[in-house]
This record gives sequence, C-alpha cells and structure tokens, in this order.
Amino acid sequence: MSDYKVQLSAEGTMIENFSRPFKMRVRKNVKLTEDCSTAVLEAAVYKEDGTFVQTCSYLFEALDSQDKPVSEVSLDEFNNAVDFFFTSLLDTEYYIKRTPRASSLCHPAMKAFKFD
Repeated sequence: MSDYKVQLSAEGTMIENFSRPFKMRVRKNVKLTEDCSTAVLEAAVYKEDGTFVQTCSYLFEALDSQDKPVSEVSLDEFNNAVDFFFTSLLDTEYYIKRTPRASSLCHPAMKAFKFD
C-alpha cells in the first residue's frame, strides 16, 4: 500500500499520495445531482446486523495539485486511495464502490443506458 498524507478541512478529508501525483477530496453523505464531468467515485458503507445495512455514503473527487477537480485520472490509483480510506482510516472492509453516471470515468454508452 502506498504512503498517503491525510488532511481534515471544512471541505472534506484530503488524501494525497506521497509517491505519485494523486490527490482526492472525500465528503460524507453528498450526492451528485448532475453531470459534473470530473473524476468521481461513490461508495456506500455497511454494518453487519444479521444482514448488511447501509450506514452512510462517501463521494471521492480526484483533484490536481491546486485542489481543482480533474476529468482524467488513473483508475487504479483512484481505487487504491479509496481502499486506503476505508481500510486504514475507517477500519472497515464493508463498503461498495461505484462509478456514478455523472462521473467523467463513466463510459458514454453507460451514461446513455436507461432502464425500462
């Protein structure tokens, strides 16, 4: 696992990778309402209570060195940082990551897909 620097701020938790140029902002219980054209991931956290019950959600936004959102990012690096957040900071393995339709990481064909 890579070395990360973690900072807490009013805008959310900032996580930066020491060995690679990667940074992200983490915000709790925030939902995307429109296409943001930036690299974001969402994750839901669960607790075990006979079954798995969702307790909260997190929004992860990839940033550049000036803390501005970016549209392209290494998906492997992004996923590794999200895994670090849950396993090291929250000490849980009960989470599910997903790429929301509003994310620039979502393939255009998936954005156009609609359920009947």
